[in-house]
Amino acid sequence: MIKRWRILVAVLLIFTAGLATGRLSARLQNRATKGTNPGWPGERVDFLRQIGHKINLTQEQHAKVDAIVKESRERTHKIMEPMRASMKQEFDAVKSRILAELTEEQRKDFERLWTERRKSKATPPKEEKRP
Repeated sequence: MIKRWRILVAVLLIFTAGLATGRLSARLQNRATKGTNPGWPGERVDFLRQIGHKINLTQEQHAKVDAIVKESRERTHKIMEPMRASMKQEFDAVKSRILAELTEEQRKDFERLWTERRKSKATPPKEEKRP
């Protein structure tokens, strides 16, 4: 019974660490691509693009909304920058602690899945074309 509980906790920690790492790597890639990828907080950008199409914004309105979002992204980046190193350190610590609980075979599978997840998160989303 205790083994199942440990496995469940490990899976939840892995999921949480993967989610957080994915968000962090999207932000880092966005910085590396100099803003060409919406990155995190990409959900907000995607939402604004979707509603922009649904409410039939003009080209001028699209440009203004894009400028507003870009300014917000820059402010958000300044807010998040001081936390980046400590977040990476926390993710690394969680990963190490999880690996310590796994068998050798589980560690290999974990590392493979971890790598696959990071690679899939590194692929930038496709940009929508505007009308």
